[in-house]
Amino acid sequence: MSLRRLTIQKNIAISYDKVHFSKSRRNKFSTSCDSVRQTGDDYPMKVFLDCVLLLSIATALISCSSESQTSWSVTGHLIQIQPDSVEQQSVESTSLHPSAVPDGGTEVYLSTASISITHQVTNEAGEPITVELASGNFEAETVELQGNIDKLTEVEIAVELSSESVVTTTALIGPGSNISFALIDSLDNDLDRLVLYGVSNRAIDPEKKFVISGDLQDIVDGDQLAIIDLTTEIWDEEGEWDFKEFGEVLIRDGRFHFEADIDGPTVVDIYVEFIGDQFTHFGGVAVVEPNSTFKVISLRSSTDLMTTSDSRLHTMLVESWLNNEEYLAKMDRSESLRREFFAEYQAQQVEMQDGDVDVADEESPEDDVAVPGSADSKSSEHRIGVSAAEGCEHVDLTNVRPSAAESFKTPEFRVLEDEAWQIRVDTLEEIALNNEDPWVSLLAVELGAFEYHFGDLEHAFTIYDELKSQLDEEIYTRRLKPRRDMLISYIWAERITEIDNRLVPGQKAPLFTLPDLQNDEIELLDILKSRDLVYIDFWASWCGPCIRTFPKLRTLYTSYKEKGFEIVLVSIDDTVEEWEEASREHDLPWLNVADIGGFEEETPVAYGVRMIPKAYLVDTEGCIVQKDLAPAVLEEVLVQQYGESTQSVESN
Repeated sequence: MSLRRLTIQKNIAISYDKVHFSKSRRNKFSTSCDSVRQTGDDYPMKVFLDCVLLLSIATALISCSSESQTSWSVTGHLIQIQPDSVEQQSVESTSLHPSAVPDGGTEVYLSTASISITHQVTNEAGEPITVELASGNFEAETVELQGNIDKLTEVEIAVELSSESVVTTTALIGPGSNISFALIDSLDNDLDRLVLYGVSNRAIDPEKKFVISGDLQDIVDGDQLAIIDLTTEIWDEEGEWDFKEFGEVLIRDGRFHFEADIDGPTVVDIYVEFIGDQFTHFGGVAVVEPNSTFKVISLRSSTDLMTTSDSRLHTMLVESWLNNEEYLAKMDRSESLRREFFAEYQAQQVEMQDGDVDVADEESPEDDVAVPGSADSKSSEHRIGVSAAEGCEHVDLTNVRPSAAESFKTPEFRVLEDEAWQIRVDTLEEIALNNEDPWVSLLAVELGAFEYHFGDLEHAFTIYDELKSQLDEEIYTRRLKPRRDMLISYIWAERITEIDNRLVPGQKAPLFTLPDLQNDEIELLDILKSRDLVYIDFWASWCGPCIRTFPKLRTLYTSYKEKGFEIVLVSIDDTVEEWEEASREHDLPWLNVADIGGFEEETPVAYGVRMIPKAYLVDTEGCIVQKDLAPAVLEEVLVQQYGESTQSVESN
């Protein structure tokens, strides 16, 4: 046998033992076979056929290798739960109903629900078009979709439950991706959720990637459904608050894993929502930066999540207060009291549903505590330490009805949460005031330093002004200026609160002159001279709770207007047109005036109006006799003043 023929046969034998073939190798064998064809007279036809076979195998193997390197797969799972229930079945044992028909809804056949994966591309005309990568249907409780793609691409996963019900989520798919999603079907179209399952990988740039993973098996057991999501606060060009979402996943076997990109140091909020349990929430925070990695676990018995990292910024700005023993003790005690509080609340709800408790007699968990303004309180004078104004000594302060705000006592678990938050704020402010790195100070502010109600406002604006000169203008404008503006608004609100606190029964009501719908000037002083009691009520066209009081007020006005009672409605709408349209729509029978422009106008400021509805009952001397009365309580006062009205009795 010649050396040339031996070489070709050796090449063939070696090639059959290989699994993958490169293009260069294929070219090499092609050259060898070309040589055989050129000298076909010297070699048997068998060798030529062997070469052809070899090339076919090589081409097929190269093709398979190429497809395996660009392939992706997506697996979908169905989880079905009952509405208003925390009971659900595991993915592996889900027993599917062939259809579900919500009350008043459209029949939904889960077995035929259409699943599709699409992405957006631009055609030659520059127009966006949707391209479908794969589609299918659930078989039993799962669906598997596969395809090939040559680069990372953001896709939309959609499940069409019916022509009127489509739920979607997004994912990042690339060569080698294996993605899982879950359709949480509540048998109520409005509550269906489509989320990634266990893992969310949205990282594109390796230089910007961060990783957050966690093990929450001690708080999320196999019978619970819990979704965890990552967000950060953002502010648009107009200074309006919003948030950016890095992704959300359904926790799988108690664990989760996130990968995403971040441009620079950022505060990321971590939130756990338990499906079907509106009272249980867990949360945490991380100072994320490029190439940082975080681990998340539950923190003792509190609702805080412990986040740890080798990041210097995170260790300084989060772990410093999160590991504080006093902070931990307060949060532990707060969580214990919170569970007791809501267990009592839920028990009361069950009693009501069983018909054992009349709704009108329903008590809250706080009702056994003496509250300001109740029968256990001495009087408004003792309550707030304000003496009756000159000319208002006649006001019976012992007969003052408590307002809704006065009747509410902050639950003890909230008080402990506030005390723990104060520890956090104090720690962050100390860091911000004693660190020369402007990024550290910025992140401390974003985490809560100098926060209204808790923060050191004396130093707040000093820090804001220093950071303005140290940070890039774009960063200051986007991340710090909105917070500074918000702090100014809070300080203004505090001023209004002080006015509200001073303007109590026994004090003089501020006088005003405002236009009515005919643009006639209406003076409060003139009204007071001709009426025994005047109900001054602030409202706006957009205020639903205000408008819901109108039917009852109309009844009271009709019953008592001839006896000396008057209502003066003060609109604080943004425009005259809004006020006029709403007034016509509701056909208001009483005096209707306006101080157009919102809460910052003269009249609402003078009356300490921070929210609406806001009402004062004033006597003919211009003295406040009651404050913040709901219409039902106002009726009690009017009955006491004028006696029972025939129309009022009939309406009841």
